[in-house]
Amino acid sequence: MKPKILILLTLAAATSLYAVEQVQLSTLDLKLAVQGHGHPGVDRSVEGKPLSIAGQRFEHGFGTHAPSELCIDLKGGSTRFTASVGIDGEDGAIGNDGSVEFIVLGDGKELFRSGVMRGGQKAKSADVDLTGLKMLILRVTDGGDGNARDHGDWAEAVFQVAGARPETVPPPPPPPLPDRWAMGKDPEISWNVLEDTHLPHQDFIEQSGRGISQVVTYGVSADRSLTVSRHVVWPTLRTIPNDTHASLKHEYSSKYEPVIHVDNALLAPMKVETITLDGTLAIRGRGILGIDVERTIFPTTEKLASLECWTLRNGGEKALTLTVDPMQYTDVARGVYGVYLLDVSHNAPASIILEPGKELKFDVTFSGRIANEAPVRLDAAAEEGKRRAFVRSLQQALRLETPDPVLDRTFAQAKIRVAESIFATRGGLMLGPGGLAYYAAVWCNDNVEYAGPFFPFLGDSGGNEASLNTYRLFRPFMGPDYHRIPSSIVAEGKDIWEGAGDRGDAAMYAYGASRFCLANGGRAVAEELWPAIAWCLEYCKRKTTADGVIASDSDELEGRFPAGKANLSTACLNYGGLRSAADLARVLGKSEEAREFDSRADALAKAIETFFGAKVEGFDTYRYYDGNDVLRSWICLPLCMGILDRKAGTIAALFSPRLWTPDGLATQGGDHTFWDRSTLYGLRGVFQAGETDKALRFLSAYSRRRLLGEHVPYAVEAWPEGGQRHLSSESGLYCRVFVEGLFGILPTGLDRFRCTPRLPEGWPHMALRSVRAFGHDFDLIVERAGAGVTVTVRMENKIVLERAVPANGSIDVVLPQNRE
Repeated sequence: MKPKILILLTLAAATSLYAVEQVQLSTLDLKLAVQGHGHPGVDRSVEGKPLSIAGQRFEHGFGTHAPSELCIDLKGGSTRFTASVGIDGEDGAIGNDGSVEFIVLGDGKELFRSGVMRGGQKAKSADVDLTGLKMLILRVTDGGDGNARDHGDWAEAVFQVAGARPETVPPPPPPPLPDRWAMGKDPEISWNVLEDTHLPHQDFIEQSGRGISQVVTYGVSADRSLTVSRHVVWPTLRTIPNDTHASLKHEYSSKYEPVIHVDNALLAPMKVETITLDGTLAIRGRGILGIDVERTIFPTTEKLASLECWTLRNGGEKALTLTVDPMQYTDVARGVYGVYLLDVSHNAPASIILEPGKELKFDVTFSGRIANEAPVRLDAAAEEGKRRAFVRSLQQALRLETPDPVLDRTFAQAKIRVAESIFATRGGLMLGPGGLAYYAAVWCNDNVEYAGPFFPFLGDSGGNEASLNTYRLFRPFMGPDYHRIPSSIVAEGKDIWEGAGDRGDAAMYAYGASRFCLANGGRAVAEELWPAIAWCLEYCKRKTTADGVIASDSDELEGRFPAGKANLSTACLNYGGLRSAADLARVLGKSEEAREFDSRADALAKAIETFFGAKVEGFDTYRYYDGNDVLRSWICLPLCMGILDRKAGTIAALFSPRLWTPDGLATQGGDHTFWDRSTLYGLRGVFQAGETDKALRFLSAYSRRRLLGEHVPYAVEAWPEGGQRHLSSESGLYCRVFVEGLFGILPTGLDRFRCTPRLPEGWPHMALRSVRAFGHDFDLIVERAGAGVTVTVRMENKIVLERAVPANGSIDVVLPQNRE
């Protein structure tokens, strides 16, 4: 063969080998995407409908729900990526009211950003050069306002490939970081920005009062410049009749900050020195010409308003002239109760000469009202005093004392979050989970199951009233036909939401209401709620399968992960409800019902072992439903209910690399999605199983991350869904890890409880001070005594019980005669 012909053949072969092909994103394994809700849509929206953006149909693409992230190993073969991005219009409609932002990252560098896109907005084109890149990340954020209806589409997303095809890979775990925050005086934590070498950094916190809630986002740039924005929510200013998410919300950017000049020069942006969380958000720093600046942000305790109190101090040596531009904004919205006026104003003087060492104090008010109501007038100093008094009252009740200050402080902060998020609605006080989505409504999981059983121990009057109101709101839906109760009662008690079907809500109610009644200690309340508890247990009895477990459509994750036709969660909650209802029945003189419930609980425990007990991924634990072969975080629930048959294998599985992550338990083995609620149940269950030192190691790591890490100071809902928003009931679950797990308090009567203390190795003592359950205010003190412990109950400075308890032993505590 002639050399020239050989060269031509070689070139032809090379061209064929590296011919460019188009690879649709939707042909890759999209199951590795992590997203806020539902399952990745392959050539479909996240709702399973044809892809459409602003009425334009697309044949191919990836439909997802923000926040979302998909990691793609380019294998060195991709040269270009193109896509049309936007909010999905749900089968050709103009669009929903979501808001998202699309971002493309290549080897850690931003290659494309769409800006925030909203429903009805036409698709935007992404066109990215991938030459030389190794890893691509397709990210969809929630647009900064929560992720309700945030359905984003990567439509007609295509890779130009001249070599190896790209492959999706699991997202890498975040690298461990040192503490960013430190503890100050109780209950505060502080961030010393001056000494922080890991800037920029941004975080957010939710704060609530009876009439308002706000999510405040605060950030510090690399040069310590401050940015602050907030989303304010008015739960009782409804925008749509009878809709779960229809509380009035408004975003306030830096446009709504006062414009301040010092000797004709602009004060902003301040350079931050410290930020403190103590029930308020206090930001301290310095402006120009030696002006010290402090901004304290908090909601009012009762009004439909939040405040930001400014203090400007002349730290220099000469007088300075301060001028503050007038500020009066009124935004208008419409809703169920008419026209709403959202006012922002400040009360600063137009101009003042500030001598050295002197201060100017003024405040900015963010308020909402119905148009025919008078504008809100506030005394900022008095309102700050009320907020701080509220926080102090919480710290005086149910005080945790351990040798570990991180645990004590996380517990103190958790009490703030769970107790502040109670709103005065037209249907009475209601605990709102929060997160810019869940207000003026009650749920069978968050309210009934998680927070309700905790509030009697805290003794907060608002929490107890809101819990009782919640249990009452569900009663009218318990009819003689035994149709399922709703998952949620929304719109200030005016309507219901049943979109998830039966999540095991009756089991949640029986468990939560029984525990609440016993710990509350009031006979009248117990008798009032008894018919509802009995109805829920009868409902569960009617849902008993041939295998002896309880059928339900899903679980509290509402289909985000498979749950089969009967799941471990519903069965365990029913078991716990039967046991506590039996104790309550004995108190109320219903001996026949008590025997029946105990007998049914015995049978259910056997059925749980027979039906759910299994070897899963090599661990002798529980399958979550029939056919489940992947570990699930909720295998912890039998431990929480006192079912310990498989405790060794279950605990090993919970703390294995398959489930335990730096943020706690993954929802499913090998996944990165986590929900703090299952982590907190899991930690409590391991304590209750007697594995105290193992549970403590993981609880300490979790608490430190939540209190002093990158997103502080509370337990969170989930990730990626909700972006780790600070829902309130998770903080109640955190406190229950100690009350029911570490101290082992199990209510058994209106004036009594079983105590199984679990004092960790190396701890000489621990205490819960001012426990306000069972109609009393008492201290529970556990001290090491040889191989066991001494348990002391003190009331009004008098010892009412002092008893030695062997290691892992229990005692029954009977308090003086209870109130009616």
